Amino acid sequence: MSQPQLLSALSALYHHEDPKVKDEADRWLEAWQQSVEAWSVSDSVLHDNASPMEAQYFCAQTLRTKVQRDFEELPESAMDSLRQSLLTLLIKHSTGAPPVRTQLCLALAAMSVHVPSPLWGAGGALAWFGGEMSSVAPAAALPCLLELLTVLPQEANSPKVAVRPERRRQHAAELAASTGLALEMLTSCLGAATGDRTKEQALEAFGSWLKLSGGKHLPLDGPSLAAHPLTTTALAGLLSADMFHASVDAVCELIWVTVDPDTAIINDAMMPLIQVLVPSVMRLRPRFAVAARRLAADGGADGAVDTTDDFDDDEDTSKGMARLFAEVGEAYIYLVASGTPEVLPPVEAMLEVATYPDFSIASISFLFWAKLAKQLRARGQPRRGADGSKFSAAPPPPPPDAAELERQRRVEFFKPAFEKLVVQTRGRLRYPVSWATWSREEHMDFRRQRADLADMLEDAAGVVGFGRTLALLLEPLHRLSADVAAGQPFDWRAAEAALFCVRSVAYHAPHGPEQQLLGLL
Repeated sequence: MSQPQLLSALSALYHHEDPKVKDEADRWLEAWQQSVEAWSVSDSVLHDNASPMEAQYFCAQTLRTKVQRDFEELPESAMDSLRQSLLTLLIKHSTGAPPVRTQLCLALAAMSVHVPSPLWGAGGALAWFGGEMSSVAPAAALPCLLELLTVLPQEANSPKVAVRPERRRQHAAELAASTGLALEMLTSCLGAATGDRTKEQALEAFGSWLKLSGGKHLPLDGPSLAAHPLTTTALAGLLSADMFHASVDAVCELIWVTVDPDTAIINDAMMPLIQVLVPSVMRLRPRFAVAARRLAADGGADGAVDTTDDFDDDEDTSKGMARLFAEVGEAYIYLVASGTPEVLPPVEAMLEVATYPDFSIASISFLFWAKLAKQLRARGQPRRGADGSKFSAAPPPPPPDAAELERQRRVEFFKPAFEKLVVQTRGRLRYPVSWATWSREEHMDFRRQRADLADMLEDAAGVVGFGRTLALLLEPLHRLSADVAAGQPFDWRAAEAALFCVRSVAYHAPHGPEQQLLGLL
């Protein structure tokens, strides 16, 4: 299986007109990738400047796959030569096709899993990569190092690498312990950046290392991290169209390193960072509001749009902003649930997300509302069982103590927000005019959306109370009744939505007669 045979098969796969020939070439190439010869031939093709682009990518992909799955085919003595060859190829393709560079970086990342840290020298694989790149011209080293710094943490726990689970965990721990070195290297890359694309890559890697560390291996305290160049670049990138999405990922990871990811308990030492992150995220609210009004106007809904504003965000950008608001709310749920005036901006931001016309974006807020309702839920309140029945209510509680009085104060503080949530949700549950033209899949999607919205109504009713929730849900039905009495046609969609809402919160109904329910009957 020589290099000419490989190139001939690739030419047939990509350029031959006969489908049978293409299929035969594909089968041959798949079998060839599993052969031992694939190591040397792939290396040879990648070192050959005359190799066509499809051959370079295929061979880079082959080497990545071989390192991940077939590393044991190589003798231990070949480790050094393979490592050096992969690095040489990476530098050679520093200005070539990015997909080839990515595959080579993935191969090196997989190799770092197979090869124990001591065999890389002091500091492990990350220090070895940094040392080797230090002797390379900056223009060639920068894109390679950034790619490596990005894929190393992303691939740390990848099941694609054929190693034992204990080695995978050990490798992830080794990398996490190198987070400080990684941030130093990324800061150097950021200082050498000449454009937004390089900064975007640095932020992508920054977010990946923060996620891998889980906030447990950071060499920086809250004030230092708040003033760190990578943090300031991430926050500034929220205002850049080119850097926005990488900045969102990085800021989300920054948010979660300030709390325990399992308990959401805030790390007091990180308060200086929190005080920088939250205001920066909340400053996105005007942009998000404009995007919501534009979408509502495009969909024919009411809402004036100021065409002179400076914002023109697409759906993905709106989703990124909603994600930031939600991460703030969920990460700092205990702080939000304290019910002080300072927490109103995040709560109002989540209301704005919940009212967003696009359900895929509005649904980003659902987990926050569920968590907040759980924090405010009354003690001894009945909850629905798996079959929809009530659990038995707890015995009558003793006179309220200070803790219960404080809980009641917080419930009253959040009631207006949950009432707005109920009003907004009841409108989403109504079948649209075009429902009769929907496909089967669209009907199924709407049913799933209704189930999610019903759960949110259930959570809201636990805070607002059954009587007030029922009154809000019946308002459309009362208006419909008045319209019909005035000679207007009966709108079955409004009636059906109101009854669906009532059924969603029915388990909150108190024992004994309920006047509003009796009136409905």
